[in-house]
Amino acid sequence: MEDVIIMTLEKDIKKAVETKKVLIGAETTLKALKAGELGSVVIASNCPESIKSDIEHYGKLSEIEVKPFEGNSADLGALCVKPFKIAVIGIKK
Repeated sequence: MEDVIIMTLEKDIKKAVETKKVLIGAETTLKALKAGELGSVVIASNCPESIKSDIEHYGKLSEIEVKPFEGNSADLGALCVKPFKIAVIGIKK
């Protein structure tokens, strides 16, 4: 069951990247999260705790789902087809 959830999240991320509905980075994502412009947020497993707690806090306030990503920031960067590490992405509505 957990593998199905992971595969679904990865498919959602790939689809969002293809349709250019991804915001990359904590600052950009946090700004859009506060404005209520996102459908969901994905956080890498090794995201710094200070960033993670801010994202989760504003996610609850905005009633936007914050999804944990099983892989680390290098894995998330690769999934987003970027040559750098990504700790947080926002997926637009």
